[in-house]
Amino acid sequence: MRSFNAIFGLALLSLASPASSQMGWSGWARCDVEIIESGYRSSESHYWFVKDANPRATGEWIVTGSGELNSPAETGQWRIGFGSSGRRSPEFEVRQGYGQVSIHRISNPLALSGGIHGYKKAANSQTILTVSADQTEWSPFPDITGPLAATELRSSSSGVANHPWGYSRSTGSTDTKYKCLWWFKKGSTPPRGPLLTY
Repeated sequence: MRSFNAIFGLALLSLASPASSQMGWSGWARCDVEIIESGYRSSESHYWFVKDANPRATGEWIVTGSGELNSPAETGQWRIGFGSSGRRSPEFEVRQGYGQVSIHRISNPLALSGGIHGYKKAANSQTILTVSADQTEWSPFPDITGPLAATELRSSSSGVANHPWGYSRSTGSTDTKYKCLWWFKKGSTPPRGPLLTY
């Protein structure tokens, strides 16, 4: 999992001018999801892109990552999403009220068919089995909120979700670490983030 540098902790909010009040919001968000347990590891990076949401827009979701399993019963490795096959189109909405502006995912979480691909091998067998499974979009989407007059929303969040996440993870395991960051601007597009392309 890539480490987050100090920029992820910044929160930059600038004041809007009347001329920009009708402009749409553009930007990106990223959530890194990491699970490390005895005999199991999974790392995922989920990216979202939005262009000119005013108030709604169809964006893009991309996921990449990898995982491995090394238990007494079986071993395995897999990749999560890659290239253009890892892209899907979620819906976004900008909301304003109670002195705040916020950016929301408004459609149900998406799934990438065949987004997980790799192999497994039982401990008592020499047969290597190819595995394929769907990859689900990380949820919840970050809480992207700022003052109503803001023209830039840039910040980060992190925590541990009680979320039974991760392909082929042990039943009953739910603690899932996540770190998210985002950068949105009103009327323009912010610089692309780490490993991100528009």
